[in-house]
Amino acid sequence: MSTNNLHIKMKSDIIRTISSMVGKSYGPDCQQTLLCTSTGMVLVTSDGMCILQGLHLGHPIATVVVKAIQKHHLMTHDGTKTFTLYLSQALTGLDKTLACSPSTDNIGSSLDQLGYVTARQLTRIEHDVLPKIWRELSQSSVVVNAGGKLPLINLRSVINTCLESHLSKHTRHVFVELVVSSLGVSESDILTDIPVGVLKRRVTFMIDNFDLLHFKLSKQLCETSSVLPGFLLRRDFSVKHPQLGEKGDIKFLMLFCSVEGNTCENPDEVVHLRDEETANTALSHRVTMTTKYLTGLKQKDVSLILCSETVPQFARSLCRDLGISVISCVEQEDIHFIERITGLQAATSISSPVDGNQTGQLSHCDRIVLGSQRLVHLQFSKTMRFILPRTIVIAAPTDGLVDQLRTAVYKSYKSVEMCFAFQMIPNRDDVHGEISCPERTKCLTTPSDSGEFCVIGGGGFFEMRVACMLKNLSNNFTDGKTGHGSRVLHDGLLSVPRHLHKHLSPNLGTEGKDYLEKMQQLLAAVAEGGVAGLDRKGRICSPVDAGILEPLASKVLTLTSVVQLLQQLLRIDAVVSVQKLEALEMHSDDDM
Repeated sequence: MSTNNLHIKMKSDIIRTISSMVGKSYGPDCQQTLLCTSTGMVLVTSDGMCILQGLHLGHPIATVVVKAIQKHHLMTHDGTKTFTLYLSQALTGLDKTLACSPSTDNIGSSLDQLGYVTARQLTRIEHDVLPKIWRELSQSSVVVNAGGKLPLINLRSVINTCLESHLSKHTRHVFVELVVSSLGVSESDILTDIPVGVLKRRVTFMIDNFDLLHFKLSKQLCETSSVLPGFLLRRDFSVKHPQLGEKGDIKFLMLFCSVEGNTCENPDEVVHLRDEETANTALSHRVTMTTKYLTGLKQKDVSLILCSETVPQFARSLCRDLGISVISCVEQEDIHFIERITGLQAATSISSPVDGNQTGQLSHCDRIVLGSQRLVHLQFSKTMRFILPRTIVIAAPTDGLVDQLRTAVYKSYKSVEMCFAFQMIPNRDDVHGEISCPERTKCLTTPSDSGEFCVIGGGGFFEMRVACMLKNLSNNFTDGKTGHGSRVLHDGLLSVPRHLHKHLSPNLGTEGKDYLEKMQQLLAAVAEGGVAGLDRKGRICSPVDAGILEPLASKVLTLTSVVQLLQQLLRIDAVVSVQKLEALEMHSDDDM
């Protein structure tokens, strides 16, 4: 067993290294990072979580930090780079403060004690100061018309802001239109308003079923991406009648068994038959059962069967003669999805009569070719939840770029969803010394009847606003209970506008007169209650007027998670090498 002492400078250096890996891809139209493996695989990305997951972490502190970021990412699917900036600058500022302190007599004789005192102050800030700030910010962040409707320009601004750090300007414009269209907004409705309850249901539906409602198409231009009304089955027709759908709506049935009626047959089973007559009798029985069932479906005007099993040749011939189209080997997940959105029940036996709860109507059903794949495009005449599914086709020249676009689109849906999270009460789980982010889901309330769509100006406004409020609430950092912790967070928050200015105005940097003058103007405007930030060219602007909007809940959750992780890091003073961690946890639980 070995023990290594940990000082704040060491923690600061480790986290600063992590931040430097993702900080280059911060802000709109940011740089890309090339990830490569020892086997020659490469990936170009600007996604912070993707970069962190590709790092080889050699220090336990780095592992703790990345795990905390991963748990945070599970909630918001965004904010990784902002998280590392907050954390890195907070620890760097604390390290400089400790190094420059001529004396610490007022709080202890050692620099480590100052770190512990700062951790206690951060705890007080988390429970007493930050809730006051969140309440004040939430009161001015709701963007909803009197009738409970959301101006679509605000929805587009949230999506555009989310995609800025991942896509170029032209590609971003294409995918903003796609995401808005996938939420059921047509081009003619783009200047109107949408009820927030409807929007919430639609975006939740897209997130919950995203794996089924998107299709990746490589070797195509990004501009060919599109939104298809309805649902794509990743199967082709086994039998397609030439007149399918020509007479109006298509009556369909889902069959969760074989058309031969045996759902438990073992394909490897060996059956010994005494003679040819016995074999013909066994086969004729199957043919008779299948013929009777398919004839009954035809009498009920069923013209399409979605079957989960393979349809044998003789059954396909029967369907062709009866004018019934068949799609075989449909995935179980696809059948369950159709059951959820239509309220239908798949038939599980051909011996049971078909009732109205097992048949539905399609307004459109046809083969579609995307790339080299043949699929079936389904459009439903009626859905149970008043949400007609829409499938977004994500196209790009390479598989890697398709995956990047897929991640960016999913993030944009999550960003819209986070706008409905108007109340946040973080929970903690200190039993094993880790930040408990998944448990916060229960405290992130999103009632559909609230009519609240909470956003806040981007471009560094949130950070400057919170920094000014921390400064005021701690009496200019002189409060003995929260002063030093407030200064640490203040310095961490202001790293965001500094990095934005450095990225958006690379020729001016963050050391010159222009930067200092801008920061003075911004902080003065924010301190007086104004809304000011940096636009996409590094100029001072009103983020709301510039269309730079971010979910308030996402920013709140990021800063709260950083505050909790800072407390944990400041209380760690040593790394102990052990043989088996599970045994120690077991004894620890017994002692408790």
